[in-house]
Amino acid sequence: MNFTGRISSVALAATVGAAFLTPQPAAADGAASTRNIIFGAAAVGVGTWAVINHNAKVHQKEAEEQQAEAAAQAQADDAAAGSRHVSGSDTCKSGYVWRQAWPEDHVCVTTATRSQAQSDNAAAASRLEKLFS
Repeated sequence: MNFTGRISSVALAATVGAAFLTPQPAAADGAASTRNIIFGAAAVGVGTWAVINHNAKVHQKEAEEQQAEAAAQAQADDAAAGSRHVSGSDTCKSGYVWRQAWPEDHVCVTTATRSQAQSDNAAAASRLEKLFS
């Protein structure tokens, strides 16, 4: 008898044998039900905690990346400040404005960079809230 024939014989025997088995009723005692409810609730709790923890780490990483980008831009602007400043005065060359990231910030940048600095300052509180909530 070949391999396929053996599998067919075993499958037929299992089917005939299963037909004569009497099914047993499921245990429906209170302890098993309570245990299953507790395990289910624990699984939901652990899953929820895992999602929240993952999201917090993602937000933290995004905030750190944004902070690093802003720091790199500020460093580049600081390095180029001399070439954008009118020598001997407190003004910027044509096409540049004060960054004004804080009141005493007199670094000459493009208007787009100043707008980004103002936007970052306006969003700072909500970013910190996301990071620490």
